[in-house]
Amino acid sequence: MQSVIASASEALMQRPVWQPIPGSSQELAIASPADQTLFCGTRGCGKTVAQLMCFLQHVGRGHGTAWHGVMVDVEYKQLDDIRMKGEELFRWSGARFNKAMKDYCWIWPGGEVLKLRAAKTLEQARGFLGHEYSFIAFNELTKWQNSMIYDEFLATIRAAKLRAMGINPVVFSTTNPYGPGAIWVLDRFLGKVPYGWLGAEDVEVPVDLAGNVQTIRKTKVAIPGSFLENPYYTLEDRANLLEACRDRPELYKAWVEGSWDAPFLDGALGHVWKGSVHVVDNFKPPPKWKLNRALDWGSRAPFSVGWFAESNGEEFEDGNGERCCYPRGTVIQFAEWYGGRVIGKNRGIGLSAREVAQGIRTRESNFRITGMIHGDQKIYPGPADNQIANVTGIGTATLKSEMAKYGVHWLESQKGAGSRAIGLQAIVSGLRNSVAKEGAGLYFMRRCKAAIKILPSLEADGEDIAKDQEDHCYDMLRYRLVQKKRGATQNVTGGF
Repeated sequence: MQSVIASASEALMQRPVWQPIPGSSQELAIASPADQTLFCGTRGCGKTVAQLMCFLQHVGRGHGTAWHGVMVDVEYKQLDDIRMKGEELFRWSGARFNKAMKDYCWIWPGGEVLKLRAAKTLEQARGFLGHEYSFIAFNELTKWQNSMIYDEFLATIRAAKLRAMGINPVVFSTTNPYGPGAIWVLDRFLGKVPYGWLGAEDVEVPVDLAGNVQTIRKTKVAIPGSFLENPYYTLEDRANLLEACRDRPELYKAWVEGSWDAPFLDGALGHVWKGSVHVVDNFKPPPKWKLNRALDWGSRAPFSVGWFAESNGEEFEDGNGERCCYPRGTVIQFAEWYGGRVIGKNRGIGLSAREVAQGIRTRESNFRITGMIHGDQKIYPGPADNQIANVTGIGTATLKSEMAKYGVHWLESQKGAGSRAIGLQAIVSGLRNSVAKEGAGLYFMRRCKAAIKILPSLEADGEDIAKDQEDHCYDMLRYRLVQKKRGATQNVTGGF
């Protein structure tokens, strides 16, 4: 056995049969010193191969079972290509692949192991608690709609033996900049730093029962790759790629350009969203404009409160001293309260109806004190998620009646047959009117950060948005734009 290990090690160290493309993003990704690395970009830049070889570079170096990895996808069938690539790349290193589903892993003579595993749901991811890994790889990270499964796996890193050998554990993910999880991946890796820069965060870690802490630095990096770096991606391959993107601008952006604009082009709203048009500087709504609020309820999931101003068509002077006029009926969201822990996790902050009502009252008082609105402007009740009127038990107050005790009242939202499609169309129409500068439009002041980040990234599903997204800002908005007034449904305007 020792001779087999020695020969495998010698092959790795002295007779390499593969090397990254010199000077390429592939080489940079494999050598990344970050705690979390994202290798992203176009198709054909060697992301999957880099992921596999990132693991293999530490095989045969004496780490044994301490070098223990897992590669994750949403389904096992989507791991087939990785398995085939791995069998080709690992064959010479002494690796043996065990195809039994309970194993489904490569095993090396020295004891190193790389598993292939599927985790589509949070429940499946929690099945890995108690596991210990020194290498974690996610294939096409944007397949996961939020960061919860990714974060669950981070808790499985146990690498004391490896650190003692001077090797840090590795979290190495790949993706095209496109998919249901684009918003959280973009925010996680490129929200604060540009491509290629190490993003650093100081974390206070408890060290003993006495409450003492120690600060450590955690790092992450996003590295962009392009098929233009890859001499093995032939002209024929490139022609086929272009053919696949014909009449699909979102795929061209993602697969050919490696642009993070791709998810927005193909979304339920992204195709009509123009940040330069729909996002406007904060200003004080004119005193004769009507104001109201809307609510999508959530406790374990985020809630979303939005405050809206509706133009009466008059000309006014904005905060920059410019004269402007929005067509009558134009709706502008001027404030928000997003009850989520972090955008992208789809996790609520767990407030009660009383706490939400009190928070709304406090905010509306502060709107006047700080001059966001005029002191005598009334904020009218608007539509809320109808579930707040549901009776949950005998003698139990509804969420709606509980909030009413604190002076926060709501109208019923429109939730009949076809209301979701009508709501989507109302939002799209408002956004289009804003671009065309014709008819009642829809805008968002800059302080509405959650709405501005979430809305353009939502995926479509026919005449509706796709399910299981972080859609609370969206639902709140469609309640506002399609609301009941004196027994009739109104599009875009009305409700006061």
